[in-house]
Amino acid sequence: MYIDLQKRNCPLCNDANSKFLFSSKDYRYHSVENEFEYSECTKCQHIFLSTYPKKEDVVKLYPPTLMNYGDIETSNSIGYRVKNHLDFINIRNTIKKTGIQKISALDIGCGTGLYLDQLKKLNGHIAIETLEGMEISEHACQVAKGKGYTIHQCLLEDFQTDKKYNVIIMQQVIEHLHDLDASFKILSKLLSPDGILIIETPNMNCLDRAIFKKYWEGYHTPRHFNLFRKKSFGTWLGKYSFAIHEMKLKIKPVHWIYSFQNMLIVNGDKEKGLARFFTYKNTFLLLFFTPFDLFQILFLRKSSDVQYILKKKDS
Repeated sequence: MYIDLQKRNCPLCNDANSKFLFSSKDYRYHSVENEFEYSECTKCQHIFLSTYPKKEDVVKLYPPTLMNYGDIETSNSIGYRVKNHLDFINIRNTIKKTGIQKISALDIGCGTGLYLDQLKKLNGHIAIETLEGMEISEHACQVAKGKGYTIHQCLLEDFQTDKKYNVIIMQQVIEHLHDLDASFKILSKLLSPDGILIIETPNMNCLDRAIFKKYWEGYHTPRHFNLFRKKSFGTWLGKYSFAIHEMKLKIKPVHWIYSFQNMLIVNGDKEKGLARFFTYKNTFLLLFFTPFDLFQILFLRKSSDVQYILKKKDS
């Protein structure tokens, strides 16, 4: 299946001048057969998907076999349990530092509700008023709704409500947004004055990107439309009255694992079996690559994953 693609300017500064970086396809999931191009803005250095799908075609890039929608939730691996525990500690500590007494949360791009599950565990530590999610995959929505969560099946740019939330989460989501400007105008309305917006996203300043280049999992071609640098991102956020309150470098061993898998698949190894060895289910590889991330975080101040805590400028 092919979809129509369109060229675009830099989505941050709207400059028309950009440098071509590479072209690639969806080699892992084969959602569509198109070749996609990534470019770097010569003005603000933002990296973005410059051959762009139409809004109505975005959902076609997310097949039910996508890792976030598959059997990751039912995995009983050590890596999965450790990740859940770390997610719980991180969200608990982050919210406690804000002084928020009662959570009204919206998880954008909630998938099957994995992060909502961690928020639910906070009950008893912090009062919970509401836990809601937003997702475009019908399959993932049904799974999350089956857990009892209120799920809105739509793109963020189409979301309409008068409600305010004091905790909004975008866990590996901002890079997927089709219309950044429309989405952040809505986010500015959704977040309460005392609230926090938690964004986790791939970080361009890392060793694994330098090593793997176009095979780097942070690109997740073609689903990652935008990849941010702190300086240009922080400047751009000011347009919507947001400011970066805190930034945390995060370990992401799966980026190393799937970067290797991407390289093997592109070079024809998918059917030979070695590519299948590089998976999030492989506890040995998770343990093996974690020290690589710890090294670059501690000694180089680099990481392939970063978490931003945003607040309203006047808060």
